[in-house]
Amino acid sequence: MSKKGLYCAGLHAEILKELSTLRKRVELHPFQIIDRNLYKHMFNPKLYLLAYQKLTAEDKSLSFKLDSELRSEFNCQEISKIIETLKNESFQFKSVRQVLITKNRKTELRLLSVASLRDEIVQEVISMILNIIYEPVFSSNNHGFRYNRNCHTAVRALYRNYQNVT
Repeated sequence: MSKKGLYCAGLHAEILKELSTLRKRVELHPFQIIDRNLYKHMFNPKLYLLAYQKLTAEDKSLSFKLDSELRSEFNCQEISKIIETLKNESFQFKSVRQVLITKNRKTELRLLSVASLRDEIVQEVISMILNIIYEPVFSSNNHGFRYNRNCHTAVRALYRNYQNVT
Protein backbone atom coordinates (compact mmCIF):
# COMPACT_ATOMS: atom_id res chain seq x y z
CA MET A 1 0.00 0.00 0.00
CA SER A 2 1.32 3.46 -0.83
CA LYS A 3 2.01 6.14 1.77
CA LYS A 4 -0.98 8.07 0.44
CA GLY A 5 -3.16 4.99 0.89
CA LEU A 6 -1.94 4.50 4.45
CA TYR A 7 -2.70 8.12 5.29
CA CYS A 8 -6.15 7.79 3.74
CA ALA A 9 -6.81 4.60 5.73
CA GLY A 10 -5.66 6.30 8.94
CA LEU A 11 -7.84 9.32 8.27
CA HIS A 12 -10.80 7.06 7.50
CA ALA A 13 -10.31 5.21 10.80
CA GLU A 14 -10.09 8.52 12.67
CA ILE A 15 -13.35 9.78 11.15
CA LEU A 16 -15.10 6.49 11.85
CA LYS A 17 -13.97 6.76 15.46
CA GLU A 18 -15.44 10.27 15.69
CA LEU A 19 -18.74 9.11 14.22
CA SER A 20 -18.78 5.81 16.10
CA THR A 21 -21.45 6.92 18.58
CA LEU A 22 -23.83 7.57 15.72
CA ARG A 23 -22.98 4.23 14.14
CA LYS A 24 -23.37 2.32 17.45
CA ARG A 25 -26.74 3.91 18.00
CA VAL A 26 -27.90 2.79 14.55
CA GLU A 27 -26.54 -0.72 15.11
CA LEU A 28 -28.30 -1.04 18.48
CA HIS A 29 -31.59 0.48 17.33
CA PRO A 30 -31.69 0.05 13.55
CA PHE A 31 -35.31 1.07 13.09
CA GLN A 32 -35.43 4.13 15.33
CA ILE A 33 -35.47 7.55 13.73
CA ILE A 34 -32.12 9.34 13.79
CA ASP A 35 -32.98 12.52 15.64
CA ARG A 36 -29.46 13.90 15.96
CA ASN A 37 -28.42 16.96 14.05
CA LEU A 38 -26.69 15.31 11.10
CA TYR A 39 -25.92 18.62 9.45
CA LYS A 40 -23.25 19.42 12.07
CA HIS A 41 -21.20 16.47 10.79
CA MET A 42 -20.85 18.35 7.51
CA PHE A 43 -18.62 20.85 9.35
CA ASN A 44 -15.82 18.33 9.94
CA PRO A 45 -12.84 19.31 7.73
CA LYS A 46 -11.39 15.78 7.97
CA LEU A 47 -14.36 14.44 6.02
CA TYR A 48 -13.53 16.80 3.14
CA LEU A 49 -9.89 15.73 3.10
CA LEU A 50 -10.94 12.09 3.00
CA ALA A 51 -13.50 12.77 0.26
CA TYR A 52 -10.85 14.60 -1.79
CA GLN A 53 -8.45 11.69 -1.34
CA LYS A 54 -11.09 9.13 -2.29
CA LEU A 55 -12.00 11.01 -5.46
CA THR A 56 -8.46 11.72 -6.59
CA ALA A 57 -6.67 8.52 -5.52
CA GLU A 58 -8.65 6.23 -7.77
CA ASP A 59 -9.19 8.69 -10.64
CA LYS A 60 -12.93 8.30 -10.09
CA SER A 61 -13.56 11.96 -10.66
CA LEU A 62 -13.71 13.19 -14.23
CA SER A 63 -14.02 16.69 -12.86
CA PHE A 64 -10.66 16.17 -11.10
CA LYS A 65 -9.10 15.72 -14.51
CA LEU A 66 -10.96 18.69 -16.01
CA ASP A 67 -10.95 21.14 -13.09
CA SER A 68 -7.22 21.93 -13.04
CA GLU A 69 -7.54 25.28 -11.26
CA LEU A 70 -9.37 23.76 -8.29
CA ARG A 71 -7.13 20.71 -8.25
CA SER A 72 -4.06 22.89 -7.74
CA GLU A 73 -5.82 25.16 -5.22
CA PHE A 74 -7.70 22.63 -3.11
CA ASN A 75 -6.42 22.96 0.43
CA CYS A 76 -7.58 23.68 3.97
CA GLN A 77 -8.57 27.20 3.00
CA GLU A 78 -10.91 25.87 0.28
CA ILE A 79 -12.39 23.41 2.80
CA SER A 80 -12.95 26.28 5.24
CA LYS A 81 -14.83 28.23 2.55
CA ILE A 82 -17.08 25.27 1.81
CA ILE A 83 -17.79 24.69 5.51
CA GLU A 84 -18.50 28.38 6.05
CA THR A 85 -21.04 28.47 3.21
CA LEU A 86 -22.67 25.36 4.66
CA LYS A 87 -22.83 26.94 8.11
CA ASN A 88 -24.52 30.10 6.89
CA GLU A 89 -26.67 27.97 4.53
CA SER A 90 -25.57 29.78 1.39
CA PHE A 91 -23.91 26.80 -0.31
CA GLN A 92 -25.23 26.12 -3.78
CA PHE A 93 -24.19 23.46 -6.22
CA LYS A 94 -22.78 24.85 -9.45
CA SER A 95 -24.24 24.10 -12.85
CA VAL A 96 -22.74 21.03 -14.43
CA ARG A 97 -20.32 21.39 -17.29
CA GLN A 98 -21.09 19.49 -20.45
CA VAL A 99 -18.22 17.80 -22.25
CA LEU A 100 -18.28 15.99 -25.58
CA ILE A 101 -16.82 12.49 -25.39
CA THR A 102 -16.47 9.77 -28.01
CA LYS A 103 -18.68 6.73 -27.92
CA ASN A 104 -17.50 3.15 -28.46
CA ARG A 105 -17.12 3.41 -32.21
CA LYS A 106 -15.02 6.57 -31.89
CA THR A 107 -17.03 8.19 -34.68
CA GLU A 108 -19.98 9.38 -32.62
CA LEU A 109 -19.86 11.98 -29.90
CA ARG A 110 -22.14 12.33 -26.91
CA LEU A 111 -22.58 14.90 -24.17
CA LEU A 112 -21.45 14.05 -20.67
CA SER A 113 -22.46 16.27 -17.75
CA VAL A 114 -19.65 16.76 -15.25
CA ALA A 115 -20.05 18.29 -11.81
CA SER A 116 -17.33 20.54 -10.40
CA LEU A 117 -14.77 18.95 -8.11
CA ARG A 118 -16.03 21.06 -5.19
CA ASP A 119 -19.56 19.70 -5.71
CA GLU A 120 -18.33 16.12 -6.01
CA ILE A 121 -16.43 16.49 -2.74
CA VAL A 122 -19.53 17.78 -0.92
CA GLN A 123 -21.58 14.94 -2.41
CA GLU A 124 -18.96 12.42 -1.25
CA VAL A 125 -19.08 13.85 2.30
CA ILE A 126 -22.88 13.50 2.34
CA SER A 127 -22.52 9.96 1.03
CA MET A 128 -20.01 9.04 3.75
CA ILE A 129 -22.28 10.34 6.53
CA LEU A 130 -25.31 8.52 5.14
CA ASN A 131 -23.30 5.30 4.69
CA ILE A 132 -22.33 5.37 8.36
CA ILE A 133 -26.00 5.61 9.28
CA TYR A 134 -27.52 3.14 6.84
CA GLU A 135 -24.79 0.54 6.25
CA PRO A 136 -25.65 -1.43 9.43
CA VAL A 137 -29.30 -1.81 8.40
CA PHE A 138 -28.73 -2.79 4.76
CA SER A 139 -29.23 -6.40 3.83
CA SER A 140 -26.02 -8.33 3.18
CA ASN A 141 -27.62 -9.35 -0.13
CA ASN A 142 -27.57 -5.78 -1.48
CA HIS A 143 -24.54 -5.00 -3.61
CA GLY A 144 -25.41 -1.82 -5.54
CA PHE A 145 -23.67 1.47 -4.68
CA ARG A 146 -22.08 0.13 -1.50
CA TYR A 147 -18.52 0.28 -0.25
CA ASN A 148 -16.48 -2.75 -1.39
CA ARG A 149 -19.49 -4.19 -3.20
CA ASN A 150 -20.34 -4.23 -6.89
CA CYS A 151 -21.78 -6.44 -9.61
CA HIS A 152 -18.79 -8.81 -9.33
CA THR A 153 -19.40 -9.46 -5.63
CA ALA A 154 -23.09 -10.00 -6.40
CA VAL A 155 -22.27 -12.65 -9.02
CA ARG A 156 -19.81 -14.31 -6.61
CA ALA A 157 -22.51 -14.41 -3.92
CA LEU A 158 -24.99 -15.93 -6.39
CA TYR A 159 -22.48 -18.55 -7.44
CA ARG A 160 -21.56 -19.36 -3.83
CA ASN A 161 -25.16 -19.56 -2.55
CA TYR A 162 -26.88 -21.17 -5.52
CA GLN A 163 -24.36 -23.61 -6.97
CA ASN A 164 -26.68 -26.63 -6.93
CA VAL A 165 -29.78 -24.88 -8.27
CA THR A 166 -30.78 -25.87 -11.78
